[in-house]
Parts: sequence; C-alpha cells; structure tokens
Amino acid sequence: MANRANKNITLPKLAIREKEGVVILPLKKWEKIEKENLELRLAIEAILAGELALQKKQTRPFREFLKSEFPQYAKDL
Repeated sequence: MANRANKNITLPKLAIREKEGVVILPLKKWEKIEKENLELRLAIEAILAGELALQKKQTRPFREFLKSEFPQYAKDL
C-alpha cells in the first residue's frame, strides 16, 4: 500500500464552541487579513482623534498648517 498523506484535520471538541464555528485558512491569507484589520483599526483611531480635536477646537485650517509646515507649497495662498 502506498503512503498517503492524511487529509483530515482533528480538532478537540473544546476548540469548537457552540454557534461560533471554526475557519481554517492558509497562513498567508490569515496574515493578510490581520494586516488589513490593523490598518483599519489605525485609520479609525486617527479619524476619531481628529474628530475629538475638532470638537475641542484644537485644530487649525489646512491653509495655516501648510504655511507653517510646508511654506514652499503655500506661496500662492
């Protein structure tokens, strides 16, 4: 008989919680999902921080920012 790789995956019953289920993905795909999730969370944090600063009047118009940080691009303002 030829050696065949076992194509079955065995999971302990405790790993599968009722009504939650289990997903098995290739590692590369999971890493991509994790990276996208992190980027999304960081973007949401940045948006929320900006909204809070706006509410507290801690922001400045883009024109002022441009003049102070990048004066070479603010010549025509």
